[in-house]
Amino acid sequence: MTEKIHNRVGVRDWRAGGASGGFALVVTVSLLVLLAVIAVGLLTLSTVTMRSASEGTALAEARANARLGMMMALGELQKQLGPDQRITAEAGLNHEYAAVRSHWVGAYRSWLDTVDKRPDPEFLGWLVSGDRDALAQDSAADGDMVAEEMVRLVGPGTMGKNTSEFEHVEAGKVNVGEHQRYAWWVSDENTKVRAPRPAAIPTSLAEARTELVSAPQAGIERLASFEKITRDNERLHRAITLPSLGLVASNPAGNGTEGGLTAGTHFHEVTTDSLSLVTNVRKGGFRKDLSMELETSPRKRPTKPL
Repeated sequence: MTEKIHNRVGVRDWRAGGASGGFALVVTVSLLVLLAVIAVGLLTLSTVTMRSASEGTALAEARANARLGMMMALGELQKQLGPDQRITAEAGLNHEYAAVRSHWVGAYRSWLDTVDKRPDPEFLGWLVSGDRDALAQDSAADGDMVAEEMVRLVGPGTMGKNTSEFEHVEAGKVNVGEHQRYAWWVSDENTKVRAPRPAAIPTSLAEARTELVSAPQAGIERLASFEKITRDNERLHRAITLPSLGLVASNPAGNGTEGGLTAGTHFHEVTTDSLSLVTNVRKGGFRKDLSMELETSPRKRPTKPL
């Protein structure tokens, strides 16, 4: 009787030990799977981190090159147009220009007041990136080689797909190291009309007469892209770019879209930010304001040169 009891206990102990061993195997396999998942996740995370770091480095380099290009453009602008006796003109005014160079801006020395006879225009250089020696020649806008590689800065993405290549602008790439480049181009803002600011519609005869003294705003509503703009639209204050001006004109397609005219179509005609100085390009300095002298009586007007 005693032996039977011991045998049963032994059988029970053997079965209990087998169940415990099977559970440990399942736990071990589960832990291995969990470790494999963690390893794969860490590997994926490290790959994404490295890719993000690489993209961040490339973005920082691109921004640095863009800032360098802007500083070079400002330096050339100050060099060529710093003195008051300088004027600018686009290549399309007097050149058999290449298709993508008609809007290059050239700097010229003005007709100085010390010279009685009007001289021929003295060309100083084109305000665009590339070989400075080549760009110092007036013929560079006719299609001469000014850089080993050119890039289009103004194209369908800015003006729309239905615009002519004569409205596009290219510039020469300037190498920075082995694999980096930048390019720049100066746009002639003084030949563009400034987008209007909100102005109240006159409600009295006196206000209407006051407006007749000077034009209250440019009539850009005559352009097809801005025909829905009204002068008393308060949203004109928010138009800081051509695309936003297109939104004000109830034209959601503010940049290049296929079909129809957009705000970008008038990239070379309209600007939202234009400032100027009234300078004397012959003598230098600011021009004289003759408003007060012209409004005084003939007897009180100055007799000596102003």
